[in-house]
Amino acid sequence: HFFAATFFVHCIVPAFSFSLCFPVTKAGTRHPSALPSLTLVVVILLAISSLLCMRRLVSAAARSLRFCESSHRLLASFQSRMNTLAGAPQPAVLAYHERTKHHYDRMAKSLGYMDWDTQPDPFRRFPGAPLIDLPTPAEPSALPAPYGSLYGPVPAASAQPLTLQVLSNFLYYSMSISAIKRAGSASWAVRVNPSSGNLHPSECYVVLPPIDAAQAGVYHYSPQSHELELRASLSPELWTRLAAGLTQGCFLVGLSSIHWRESWKYGERAFRYCQLDAGHALAALRLAAQLHGWTLSLCLASDDHAEQLLGLGHDMVHPHEREVPDFLAVVRTQPSTGSVGTPSVPPLWVPSPEGVEAVGALSWQGRANR
Repeated sequence: HFFAATFFVHCIVPAFSFSLCFPVTKAGTRHPSALPSLTLVVVILLAISSLLCMRRLVSAAARSLRFCESSHRLLASFQSRMNTLAGAPQPAVLAYHERTKHHYDRMAKSLGYMDWDTQPDPFRRFPGAPLIDLPTPAEPSALPAPYGSLYGPVPAASAQPLTLQVLSNFLYYSMSISAIKRAGSASWAVRVNPSSGNLHPSECYVVLPPIDAAQAGVYHYSPQSHELELRASLSPELWTRLAAGLTQGCFLVGLSSIHWRESWKYGERAFRYCQLDAGHALAALRLAAQLHGWTLSLCLASDDHAEQLLGLGHDMVHPHEREVPDFLAVVRTQPSTGSVGTPSVPPLWVPSPEGVEAVGALSWQGRANR
């Protein structure tokens, strides 16, 4: 469009003006008209401008072509590296992606109605696991930083020490129930982290060092009661081995998904929505960490190691409601800083395979509900 407009202004207009200045006589010859000589000057200036503009367009097109070629090479290199690390997309993955697309003439497959008799419980609990009642969360006005400051390039607040009170605030402002809604005799909970259809397939776990009166261990967070359920206790030696390479005050956060909570309503597109909700939860956890001057970064952990560390393969009573790991992250309560006092990117942390296997072999407490 820009090229067409430039061509019209700088080529068609000068040609039309030239024809006005030198009209054709009946004999077929041209002679200058009585128009002011200023018109001729304008025509000449427009012609010069047209040449300069065309030169710029050609130069810009050449730069754009070089940029596209460079971007294509960079993308191809990145894709090649990703395929080397993770393997090329499997046919089953591509087939699922195509099959679960919505189309103009059909929707992706699902049951087509709400089967209330098989509705999954939106809250996972582990009856039989020891409970830790978290302190009452602080009011928003008492938090270290206002919400609007969380998006700045520097920490919104000074780093808070890791205590049960601050941990309570962290979980409450990321994964807890934010309100109870009612319509007639029906009531339902909504949470801080958004979820497709308010189905909340995400479950949150924390792997903690000794904090106040709480022992080191793997805990499941219950948003329904704002409690921690102790799934497995860690000895000080095991925690030290597991957290090798981390600074003091760090702890781990893990997220899993129960796909049945989404497939009950959305059918075969459930996996897509579980991934979407995991991203929502990750963003909520990161904002809650920033709220207390902490940083949260993903760990380089395999699904098998995350499943072992969070105890997802233990005591899951129903195969349809089994949990699968989404990610494992480390929360640093004492962020590292660069040479000029600005926050630096935290190093990528990999959990010790020996430590993970030792945790997976522990005695796990509680039995998952359904």
